[in-house]
Amino acid sequence: MGITIVGLGPGHGRYLTRAAWDVLTEVGHIYVRTRRHPTIADLPESIQITSFDHYYESIPRFEDVYERIVADLVALARAGDVVYAVPGHPLVGESTVTGLLAAAAGEAYAVNVVPGLSFLEPTLTAVHLDGLDGVQLVDAIDIARYEYPPLSPDTAVILGQVYSRLL
Repeated sequence: MGITIVGLGPGHGRYLTRAAWDVLTEVGHIYVRTRRHPTIADLPESIQITSFDHYYESIPRFEDVYERIVADLVALARAGDVVYAVPGHPLVGESTVTGLLAAAAGEAYAVNVVPGLSFLEPTLTAVHLDGLDGVQLVDAIDIARYEYPPLSPDTAVILGQVYSRLL
């Protein structure tokens, strides 16, 4: 028993890694954090997809949504193998993934992470920046809480999780 977490990449299905494509097309059923991702449309129609979008509509706080998704996936993993797909790279801005990894420490199942491209690689390409030249990667949700954000004015900043105009 275990959970395989697959990164869907930053958008179009052509950005899926070969390893991610192989996992997704070899199983009959996958769980996705959200169907609102362009790669979903590029997956074979034979794959049964269950999303957690309904939690975003019924639970007011993101933190509570993510805790509920983690609890559901842990319960499913106790019964058998689960494939869970998330936008981008599983370890870039995905609270459900860090929650699953933490929960797995006390459970009798393994977690396997299949990488995907994050939003970072296409962003660096679009603005012609080398990621090793001191780019600051910051969660916009976290930075919005500061009156004076702890950022260096001498280094480029890339904000992730900008999901609305207000944010």
